[in-house]
Amino acid sequence: MKLYHIIDTKTVTAILCTYKGHILTTQRKDGRWSLPKGHRKIGEDLITAALRELAEETDIRPDPDDLSYLGAMSHPRRNTPVHLYHTELPNPIIPILNDEHVDYRWCTYDQLLAMQKSEPIDITLATAYERYHAPA
Repeated sequence: MKLYHIIDTKTVTAILCTYKGHILTTQRKDGRWSLPKGHRKIGEDLITAALRELAEETDIRPDPDDLSYLGAMSHPRRNTPVHLYHTELPNPIIPILNDEHVDYRWCTYDQLLAMQKSEPIDITLATAYERYHAPA
């Protein structure tokens, strides 16, 4: 019997989707802008969990070979590890949002910084983008 329906609440995965310098952000019902992310289920590896969450929340399904690992961070509000991935999409896909989200935007990092002045931005979004652009 598979145990994929049981959530490992201690681990979160997220994917930063970009297209030519633009970031896909999704807005949760509480107003926060974030990355598509969620909890890993028992029995899933991190990449499988990240891809499942992205597909569940946006219906975007990148090739697993196109993901790069940006590292882990500790979410300050929940004190849980968040494993961050990146994928460059071939076009600015219009996501099909699930019921956890009310809106989406493709924005540049400068637009994201401007949004942060008036709208709540989840720390994982900013951290993932900063790591994506960090010098090697």
